[in-house]
Amino acid sequence: MNTLLLHAVKPNCLLQHEYEEQNYFISPCALPVDTCNDQCTDSRTGTFDTRSGRGSFGALIALMDSLTGLPKTDIHSVMVLRHGKVIAEIYPEPFAPEYRHTVYSCSKTFVGAAVGLAISENRLRLTDRVASFFPDQLPDTISANLADMTVRNLLNMTSGVTPDWNMRNGRTDWIRGYLGKTIKVPGKHFDYDSMSSYILSAIVQKVTGMKVLDYLRLKLFKPMHITDISWEVSPEGINTGGWGCICKVNRWLSSDSCY
Repeated sequence: MNTLLLHAVKPNCLLQHEYEEQNYFISPCALPVDTCNDQCTDSRTGTFDTRSGRGSFGALIALMDSLTGLPKTDIHSVMVLRHGKVIAEIYPEPFAPEYRHTVYSCSKTFVGAAVGLAISENRLRLTDRVASFFPDQLPDTISANLADMTVRNLLNMTSGVTPDWNMRNGRTDWIRGYLGKTIKVPGKHFDYDSMSSYILSAIVQKVTGMKVLDYLRLKLFKPMHITDISWEVSPEGINTGGWGCICKVNRWLSSDSCY
């Protein structure tokens, strides 16, 4: 049975059996009662709290039905936010709210946050040259384009490096491999590349003395009471940056809503 959590304005005001035919278990989660007016949820129509503009249960169920019915998809969880508030969640069987998920390229969001925090602490600048952080991993000949590559270029994916998605499968010295590539003029062309985020992760580790995950635990996750999060580590002992973060969907959205 799929799990659908609908965040209502009053507790226990939706009858579970109304939507059992949808193959959902509906568990209303209460917002503070003082946000509600005299209208409670009508279990026959699914509407609730029209004053607040939060919509209707029926519309949310239709949305979730359409998502879980999409062909060739494997949805683990969906969370809907409106005006900064969670209004619905769904966890198709066999998944559940307490499960953690690999968030793939959403990991890059956390790397960007770590870079921003390091800049705010004057540990790093957008104009810093990438080569300056890795003097022992540079090629024998440093091209002008490599010398010109900056932290900003890594952030906006304009490093000039042509993405090589197989490089990390064929060698263990990822930084040396990345910096040894032929590099076009930085800042001219957008090329989506997870290795750019990996190099940023390595830079943050250089300037803070901590892995990105440990740095974010100290500066972001601990203040937000996020503890159930982990991150893959490269053969070089660096969080993978562009991928590999594992957390609950609500934890990821909690941090993402800060933006």
